[in-house]
Amino acid sequence: MFVTSKTTLFYFLLIFSLQNAKEREMMRRKVEFEGKQIQEMFLQNLGTAEQISQRQEVRLSRISGIETEILDLQKARKAKVWLSSKMAGPYKVGG
Repeated sequence: MFVTSKTTLFYFLLIFSLQNAKEREMMRRKVEFEGKQIQEMFLQNLGTAEQISQRQEVRLSRISGIETEILDLQKARKAKVWLSSKMAGPYKVGG
């Protein structure tokens, strides 16, 4: 009787572990499938990593250009104010 119950327990554990292995395998496949779907969605929406990187470089280049324009405008404004103050001389009109 002891051998039979030990054998039964062994088979029960074997069947249980096989079922768990099948469940784990099914879960792994499901997660893998969902991961591929997400990856495809990102690829469709955002493009490849290289395309994303290229867009980022273009954006940074635009920002750099805008910063340069702002600095140029600030310098031009300061020069205009300085020139206006020099042209007005020590006597200010309307003041």
